[in-house]
Amino acid sequence: YQALLYLPTNQPMDLFNPDRKNNIKLYVQKIFITDECEEVIPNWLRFIPGVIDSQDISLNISREMLQNNPVISKIKNGITKKILNELTIYSKDNERYLEFWKNFGAVIKEGLYEFNDHHEKILPLLRFQTSENENYISLDDYLDSLNINQKEIYYFSSVDKENIKNSAQLEAFIDKKIPVIFMIDAVDEFW
Repeated sequence: YQALLYLPTNQPMDLFNPDRKNNIKLYVQKIFITDECEEVIPNWLRFIPGVIDSQDISLNISREMLQNNPVISKIKNGITKKILNELTIYSKDNERYLEFWKNFGAVIKEGLYEFNDHHEKILPLLRFQTSENENYISLDDYLDSLNINQKEIYYFSSVDKENIKNSAQLEAFIDKKIPVIFMIDAVDEFW
């Protein structure tokens, strides 16, 4: 198969609509088959549009056959790995990646509560604010900033960051200079 995908810069209006489908068009031997093939990319990458052309799928394939097709499964796995590899490279440019993360980070986090083999690739992509400052940091950066004696990761989860900042419990951590991760997306409580 060949795939042409791209990372958008802006969030679509219906990104969090439960009925939103991916925007991938499936072709077989340069003949359009469908743009409603949900199995070709994970739901947590639904914001990535593109075109996929495969030589190994039958031209007269039905939608039911697409759902259980091993070729589609291989394409999905290969595309997901490629996207995660590209995002890992993209995350090295911190300033550009933060703009991307602010638009699509909550959707990528959905991949952590789905059963899949990609958790180890998703975790380094995550960015959080902490009690220490307003900057976004990765989990690796958080672990590097810990005291030698600290063995736990502390976090507060709420969709309202101001509630976390004004929390009486947070004051104890600030007094002891223990960094606390702010998990402010609704999906954070699930994973």
